[in-house]
Amino acid sequence: MLQSADVLILKKIPFRESSLVVSGISPDDGRIDFVMKGAQSVGAKKFPVIDVFRQVRIDFNPVIEGMPSVYAAEGVCSFDGISSNAENYMLACELGKFALENSSPQLPCPELCGAMLFILNTLSGNCENPPTAGQCRLLIRLAYLNENGLLPDTLSHDPHKNDMQQRLMAILLEAAQGDMPLPKLQDDYWSQLENWSSQLCVFHDLKMD
Repeated sequence: MLQSADVLILKKIPFRESSLVVSGISPDDGRIDFVMKGAQSVGAKKFPVIDVFRQVRIDFNPVIEGMPSVYAAEGVCSFDGISSNAENYMLACELGKFALENSSPQLPCPELCGAMLFILNTLSGNCENPPTAGQCRLLIRLAYLNENGLLPDTLSHDPHKNDMQQRLMAILLEAAQGDMPLPKLQDDYWSQLENWSSQLCVFHDLKMD
């Protein structure tokens, strides 16, 4: 029985003569790896929407082992503008690799997907005040950590400081979804937050590159 899924494509590699192995994340299905048969054929127009940093809706037949084949694919949105800026493209690849390598099949990740879509949109040039590279890394890490229950319950032993930091964390998590602007903080504090999120990822044995 065919199933449908919205997938944010984060990786594709050639497979055999004319096919592709495509990997991405889906809000409802977690990591998805699938085969696009004939996607590399010269002049083929069957799957023109398949490329990295695009969200597509696919129809596939689930399998117990191996990777499913996709029977139809429809574009939902694309972030092709990222490729016009080398630094933004490299950052998108870095964040996409983190998201993909730390996601699992059949484990929904709507928060991570939402954060990736927001960051890719800003890296495409669709934001007046885009976050810095460090802020992008922070937001993606926080979205993943929060979604998987890996953020500390207590951020400070001082009750007043803990309350303030919990409020800041809630704001950052909403900002990661594009639901509100980033708070105005000192540059050194942003650096502290990024380093803290990196250390937390290492502590939880997440794949970092």
